[in-house]
Amino acid sequence: MLSIVNAAFFLVVLQFSTNTLSSAMNVRQYEAMRSQYLKTESDKMLGWDVTLNEKEKAVNATLMHFKKMEFDSAEKLNNFPPSRNFLIAKEDIEASKVFQVIQKMPKGSALHIHEMSLSNVTWVIKNLTYLPNLYFCKDSNSDGPDILHFKFSKNIPSPHLLCQDNWKLVSETRKRNVRVFDEMLMQSFSMVVDDPHTAYPNGNASWAKFGPSLEPVGDLVFSSAGFKSYFDQAMSEFEEDNVQYMEIRTLLLPVNKHYA
Repeated sequence: MLSIVNAAFFLVVLQFSTNTLSSAMNVRQYEAMRSQYLKTESDKMLGWDVTLNEKEKAVNATLMHFKKMEFDSAEKLNNFPPSRNFLIAKEDIEASKVFQVIQKMPKGSALHIHEMSLSNVTWVIKNLTYLPNLYFCKDSNSDGPDILHFKFSKNIPSPHLLCQDNWKLVSETRKRNVRVFDEMLMQSFSMVVDDPHTAYPNGNASWAKFGPSLEPVGDLVFSSAGFKSYFDQAMSEFEEDNVQYMEIRTLLLPVNKHYA
């Protein structure tokens, strides 16, 4: 758009400098020319040549109605969800009527999505970590947050080089307090905290937490016990969002077959 405005301004300057016999273009003429250029560019925006049928017009009218309501509400309350930290605004976004309409609409593709963050983390905890013969240990010796490591095995695995404690059976440890244990997993698998502004005051702090939260998911996913069910779940979630195509970025890690 800036280029169009600049072009209009250039034409005005050119007329002033070259056509000395005519009177200079007045402000009203310039504003009319500028408005025409802006309208021309606006009319060529994505979808400009798409003609909606009556049903599509009705859907669009409904969507625009919800959009206006949410804009008006956000302006009054000063709490527009996209302008807030995603970790805080996520629930409000999911409750948005605009989001719910868009969620049902077909999407061409989801690009550059990473394999270890494809599926809902709650599903990972409630399903993959409840599988039998799953062991875990904790690496507390890193500069950042503790990192959990997992391994499926019918017997106690060999000691992990990075873990300061021995392998523990997840099912036995969880029995002590299911809620506390699963909350510990949620904190390890995600960046969700009560106060993200304090927990992640800058980009470095965010990255320091982001990497360690993916590692335990990788242990669960790249195993013969969890691989298929994880990707089935992930694709089902994208299908529910009406995504037609997925481009998955992966390290192609070997699948742990110790638990076959």
